[in-house]
Amino acid sequence: MTGRNGYFYRLLGWIVCALVLAASSIAPAQAQTYPSKRITLVVWTPAGTPLDVSMRRLASLLERDLQQPVVVENRPGGNGVIAMAYLRSQPADGYTLLSTTSSMTLAMAKGEVPFKVSDF
Repeated sequence: MTGRNGYFYRLLGWIVCALVLAASSIAPAQAQTYPSKRITLVVWTPAGTPLDVSMRRLASLLERDLQQPVVVENRPGGNGVIAMAYLRSQPADGYTLLSTTSSMTLAMAKGEVPFKVSDF
C-alpha cells in the first residue's frame, strides 16, 4: 500500500509489535505464569474504527495463543483522556493494556492531555 493508508498500516504494525513485546516482557516478573486471568485491551476510539478492528483481531490471536480471554474495551472521548484515566485506575499488573496511536502519544508530548508517557 502507498500513501496515507500505507503509513497507517505500517504504524499499526509497529503498535501491535510493541503491545506483544510489552505483554511478553511482563511474564518473567510475575510469580505465577502470565497470563493467569483475563486480559483487557483498552481502545481509546469508538467501536468500528480501524484501531478497534485491529485490536479485536489482535485479541482473538492473543486469546488463541495465550489460552486466556482477551477483551477489547472501548473508552472513547477526550482525545484519549478517558481511556488513559481508566488505565491509570487499574492495577499495574499487565492485565489491562492501552492500545495507543501516534496521535495519542503526540497529544501527551504536546501537553494537550493531563498525562505524560512516563505516567504509564
